[in-house]
Amino acid sequence: MSDTSYLRLSQIVKSYDGRINAVDGIDLDIAKGEFLTLLGPSGSGKTTTLMMIAGFEQPTSGQINLQGRDLTRVKPYRRNVGMVFQNYALFPHMTVARNIAFPLKMRRFAANEIEERVNKALDRVELRDHADKHPRALSGGQQQRVALARGLVFDPDVLLLDEPLGALDKNLREQMQVELKRIHRDIGITMVYVTHDQTEAMTMSDRVAVFSAGRIEQIDEPLTVYNHPKTRFVAEFIGDNNIFAGTVAEGGRVELAGMGPIAVADMSGFAAGASVEVLIRPEWLQIAQTTGTATDAAAGAFDIQITDSINYGDTILFIGRHQDHTIRVRASAVHAGSLREGQTIRLETAPDQVRLIHPNEP
Repeated sequence: MSDTSYLRLSQIVKSYDGRINAVDGIDLDIAKGEFLTLLGPSGSGKTTTLMMIAGFEQPTSGQINLQGRDLTRVKPYRRNVGMVFQNYALFPHMTVARNIAFPLKMRRFAANEIEERVNKALDRVELRDHADKHPRALSGGQQQRVALARGLVFDPDVLLLDEPLGALDKNLREQMQVELKRIHRDIGITMVYVTHDQTEAMTMSDRVAVFSAGRIEQIDEPLTVYNHPKTRFVAEFIGDNNIFAGTVAEGGRVELAGMGPIAVADMSGFAAGASVEVLIRPEWLQIAQTTGTATDAAAGAFDIQITDSINYGDTILFIGRHQDHTIRVRASAVHAGSLREGQTIRLETAPDQVRLIHPNEP
């Protein structure tokens, strides 16, 4: 890890029963001003990790440092860390302005500074006209913006967000994604964001840390995580996929079980004879103009018979069979809208659109 990290988690372990680790030896280095997303399914340890950064949970072992200061046993209210919850956690009897002012009053800011900061926060989230309303009079998106303003109003060193958009409908979620990115860009605050929604993670983050069973499987920029997953779990959790078992052969090829050889551009780190898992995303496959009478997997081409299709409007996902394999291909609805179930189509993929994964990676 870098010696210049802003927020550092070192060998963080959290166990509630002394037997099973909810968080199992996390090392995490976060840069100042970074938007980092902790992504994973329920029970993967991402929210527990966030709660330990906030101070609401204590690590069983390990250390949390912010700007070189050990926060591991520091009380939450002494950490200068902001928090935004999924359920907003607004005080129903307080107006919008009073909700935003609350953390300032708890920190004993002067009255004139409270007013100035609250007005600035209201302008930042475009809610100045709603300052005197109560939360019940606001939409879900407006309530979440109040919670965001309250988390930012005291200029925290880090803002933590625990699935803050989970209660919103699709359109509001997308609007808030844009809003959060705008605020992050404008003020440059360090944000740590928890979600199980891969779309949120991909569209908003500088980096994504993918959690599974209390550990980080991979941490990288979003496109790297998507295009070059290091483990099968990451490949399956983020995006759609076709994954085949294979064995590395000579000459830049992999022998796919039950399918024959396929050409692969990047085989670095894989010795001949090694067992691998082969990832081909559905959109990396192309539908050829004609079908063949024999499989030509060495050139990255093979035939499938369409068994199902799912129309997404702009694209269509076709599901088909090749020998004993189910294969998924996503194509433009404009170019593939005439294809029907029962048809046989030829799929092609280039060698640089094939990824190899070590099958026993943790």
